[in-house]
Amino acid sequence: MNVNKLLFATFALLLFGGSAFAQSGKLKRAKKEMAALNFRGAIQLYNEVLQKTDDAEAKINIAECYRRINDPENAEYWYGQVVRLPEAKPKHKLFYGQMLQRMGKCDLAKEWYEKYVADVPGDVRGQYLVKACDYEDELRTKSAGIYEISHMDFNSNLDDFSPAYYGDGIVFASERDKGTAIKRTHGWTGNPFLELYYLDAKPVGEECGNYMYGRPEKFSKDLNSKYHDAAVAFNSDQSEIFFTRNNYSEGKVGKSDDGIIKLKIYSAKVKGKGDWDDLEGLPFNSDEYSVMHPTLNADGTKLYFSSDMPGGFGERDLYVAEKEDGRWGPAMNLGPTINTEGNEIFPFYHAGTKRLYFSSDGQVGLGGLDIYYIEEKEGDEWGPIENIGYPINTIADDFSIVFNEEGTCGYLASDREGGVGRDDVYSFRKVASPVQILVYDENTREPIEGADVLNACTGDSLVTGPDGIVTIDMKMNLCCTFTASKEEYNQNSAEGCTKDIPVGEQVFVEIPLKRELNFVLEGAVFDAMTQLPLAGVSITLTNDCEDEEQTVLTDDTGVYKFTLKEDCCYTLKGDKEGYIASTVGDQCTRGLTESTTLQANLELQPYKLPEGVTSVPQNPDTTKPGEVTDDGDPTLTAREGTEGEDEKFDPGVSPVDENGTIAFLLHIYYDFDQSYIRNESEGELNKLLKMLEDNPSFVLEIGSHTDSRGTHRYNRRLSQRRAESVVRWLSKRGVERNRLIPVGYGETINVNNCRNNIPCSEQEHQMNRRTEFRVIGRIGDVDKIQTSRANPNARIDVCAGCPF
Repeated sequence: MNVNKLLFATFALLLFGGSAFAQSGKLKRAKKEMAALNFRGAIQLYNEVLQKTDDAEAKINIAECYRRINDPENAEYWYGQVVRLPEAKPKHKLFYGQMLQRMGKCDLAKEWYEKYVADVPGDVRGQYLVKACDYEDELRTKSAGIYEISHMDFNSNLDDFSPAYYGDGIVFASERDKGTAIKRTHGWTGNPFLELYYLDAKPVGEECGNYMYGRPEKFSKDLNSKYHDAAVAFNSDQSEIFFTRNNYSEGKVGKSDDGIIKLKIYSAKVKGKGDWDDLEGLPFNSDEYSVMHPTLNADGTKLYFSSDMPGGFGERDLYVAEKEDGRWGPAMNLGPTINTEGNEIFPFYHAGTKRLYFSSDGQVGLGGLDIYYIEEKEGDEWGPIENIGYPINTIADDFSIVFNEEGTCGYLASDREGGVGRDDVYSFRKVASPVQILVYDENTREPIEGADVLNACTGDSLVTGPDGIVTIDMKMNLCCTFTASKEEYNQNSAEGCTKDIPVGEQVFVEIPLKRELNFVLEGAVFDAMTQLPLAGVSITLTNDCEDEEQTVLTDDTGVYKFTLKEDCCYTLKGDKEGYIASTVGDQCTRGLTESTTLQANLELQPYKLPEGVTSVPQNPDTTKPGEVTDDGDPTLTAREGTEGEDEKFDPGVSPVDENGTIAFLLHIYYDFDQSYIRNESEGELNKLLKMLEDNPSFVLEIGSHTDSRGTHRYNRRLSQRRAESVVRWLSKRGVERNRLIPVGYGETINVNNCRNNIPCSEQEHQMNRRTEFRVIGRIGDVDKIQTSRANPNARIDVCAGCPF
C-alpha cells in the first residue's frame, strides 16, 4: 500500500464516469486529473503525451502518479529519467531511492539517498534511509524464528487492511463491495470506497492465532457511509468505537478550501448488537487537514493518531490527545525523536507491553512502510525506536499491526508478494517469549539509562531507557547471554532462558553494573634519620587478589604512585641498599564505593651511618629515636628495657661502632639474674621477626649488655645467655640460624661512665643494661660480616656450617 493510498480517503469531490474535462490539451487535462487525485486517469493521459513528446513536466508528474498508486516498478522507471533532468529537485532523488529499495535494489538506492542528503543535509529521514541498506542483514535476522506469518483466506482481490480485535472476531477495512446498484468508485484507485467488515474467529485448539473464520459481513449500517470508512479502535470494554472516515456527517460533505474531502476521526457508542449511536467528530478534526488512524491507551484517557496538520515535522506525524473531565484536549505532537520528514501512520497501542506500534517510511527499514515500536516510559517519555524486523517487515508496505491482549499473536496488512489483492491481511503468532532486561547500579539500585545491552545469540545491541529496561522477543528453548555496558561502569553479563516455559511467558533478567572506580595509592619515602626524601627506593606492591606484584622506583622527590584494582587489599614494601626495608599493609579498596586516592608514606631507617657522619642526628619533631613504631619500623633507640624499670635516656649516646654500624635497642625485659624471654617482651621480638622477614638477606648481631656491677665473667655469661635466648626465639619462628649472631658483651661497652667502683644512680646503671641488634651484612657477604670492633673476641658460633 502506498503511503498516500494509506490515507485511503482524501479525494476531490468528483466521481468520474467518463471524460470530465473538455480541455483540448492532453497535458492540461492530465494535470487537472492529477490535481483531482484521479491518478489513474492522469497516468493514461501522461502516457499518451510522452508517446509523442519528451516533456519534462509529464515525466515528473507520471512518476509521481505511479508513486501515489503504489506502483514501484513503473515509478522506478520514470524517476530514473526524472533525476537526470535539469528540472529535477532533491525530493525526486529521495523518491527514486525509495522506489529502488522497494524493488530490492538497496545498494543503488543508497547512492541516491546519499545524493539527496548531500542536497538536503538537515533531513533526518534521508540520514536514516542512507543507513537502511547497511542494516538490511540485521533487520532480516533480528526477528528470524520469532514470528510465523499466515495469509488469510478471507482477503479479496482488492484492498483489505486495518484489522482490529472486536468481540469474537475482527473488524477490518475492505474495498470488496462491488455489488451495489450505484457504482461509486474512488478516482485515486478506480476501486470501490472502503467499508468496515466483520468476521467471526472461533479458536481451534489452544494455539494462539489458530482460528476458524466465518464469512466477512458489513460491520454496521450506522457507521459505513458512502465514502471511506476504516481504521477503527475500541475502548477496553468495546462500548465505544473510534474510526476514520471522510469528512462526511449527517448527509453533508465537508471540503477544504481547495476542494478536497479530508479525513476525520469519529466516535460512536454502542446501543445494541451491531448498532451504534451518538456519532460525533473529535474536536481536533479540521476541514483543512486530515486526522486518522486512532488507537487508545489502556484506560482510554489517551488517543494516539496520525495527522498532516500544520506544524508537524513531516508529511504525516503521530499525535496524542488526552481526555480530561470527559472531553478531549488538544492534539500534541509526539516530537522529532519519533516523527520524521516522512510519514508516521497507523499507530497501535498495546496495553500489556506499553508499546506504541506504528508504520513509517522515514526510519531505517527494509523498504516502503516498515512497522516500528516504542515503549512508553514514566513521565510521558518514550524509549528508542525499534524496527520489528523481518518477517513482519518486508521490502513492501507493512502496516496496521494489532496484537491480542497477551501480545502472543495478531494481524497486520501488507502488499508483499504472495497476496491475492493489493493489500492483504495476514495473521501472525509469536513462537517466542518476551525477555525484559533490567540494568541497574549495583550500589544505588537505581536503573541505568543509556546502557548498551548486547545479545550474544543474535549480535543485536539495544539501549536502555530511563527505566533501565530493554525488552526483546526470544525464540523458545534458547538460552542467551546478555552483556550490559556503559561508560564509567564495569560491564557485566547475565543469562536469560526460554527453556521449559510456555510460549509468551515473560522472562526477567537483571544485570547489576558496578561503577568503574579509580583507585590510586601514592606517597613518599623519607630517610628516618634525616627526614629527607629518598630517591631510587624500590617500592613493591603486593595484594591479596593473587595478581602479580608491581615494582616502581621513587623519583627525585621520593614520590611513588600505583593504580589499584577494586576489592583488593595491598601491602607496600620499600627497600634500598643501606636501609632496613619497611612495609605498610592494609591499603584496601575493598568496600569502597567511590573513587579514592590512598596515601601511605614510608620511612626507611639506615643501618649504617653515611660516610663522614659519626653520630646519629637528632630530630625532635619526628618519631622518637629508639622506638619501634606501630607499623613495625624500627628506629634508633632512646630507651632500654631490662629487669629494672623502663626509662628514657639521651639519644645522643646511642651506640655506633667504629664502622658506623648503628645499634638498635630491643625493648626486652628479663627477670633479675635470668635470661629467658618474658611474655611481655614477645611484642618487641615480633617486630624484630617482621623486620627479618622484610629483609630476608640481613645478617644481625644480637648483642646483650649488663651494667658494671658483678664480675666481668658473670656479666659476660649472663649477657651471652640473654642474647642466645633471643636467637632461639627467632629461630623457632623460622629465621635461619646463620642470619643471627648472639654476642654477650657483659659490661664492656657502656653508654656512660658507670664503670667498676664508680658511684652511679640506679637510673644510670639501667642505661647500660640493654639488648641491641645491628645489621652487620647480608648472607653471602662473608668478608664483610663482623661483630663490633669493641669486642672482637666476643663472637660465638651458634651453628655448624655457618659461613662466619
